[in-house]
Amino acid sequence: MSWIVHLLAFTAVAQSFSERSVIKYIGQENGLSNNTVNSLYQDRYGFLWMGTYDGLNRYDGYDLSLIHISEPTRQAALSRMPSYA
Repeated sequence: MSWIVHLLAFTAVAQSFSERSVIKYIGQENGLSNNTVNSLYQDRYGFLWMGTYDGLNRYDGYDLSLIHISEPTRQAALSRMPSYA
């Protein structure tokens, strides 16, 4: 009997999740700077930030923006990162 309750609960959760969630592929052909995403973060405004080997990208649900960082700023940030060698 309890497995029926679990099955019904799982079905209800799965159905509500599938109705609200959309999985969308975003790649270089859509404007992403590189297909290898090293880090992913969603801020409190809903923007999705993706760090790739070629830059920082912001996705607002419709469009991708590449955040340009000057080379001196990039080098300074990299020099402050810990080394795990």
